[in-house]
Amino acid sequence: MNNDKLLLSELEAAERLSIGRSTLRKLSDAGRLAPVYVGRKTLYVASDLEVFAASLRHDAAHGIGDASADARRRMHRKTTP
Repeated sequence: MNNDKLLLSELEAAERLSIGRSTLRKLSDAGRLAPVYVGRKTLYVASDLEVFAASLRHDAAHGIGDASADARRRMHRKTTP
């Protein structure tokens, strides 16, 4: 993949973040990522992806996590002996 691209397709953006396209869409729907539209094409600004990834590192360092991750941890604790 060419890291010099300014705009990435949905698939390229998901691959760049190492997540699936459905997760990328959920992040977009939740307002965590903002796609741009060129005609009918949905694209993501490469620098926005970098900012998003950096925010995850910041959140993790400060003990801030998303609710779904917290729920998974709680469920795991209940099922683990």
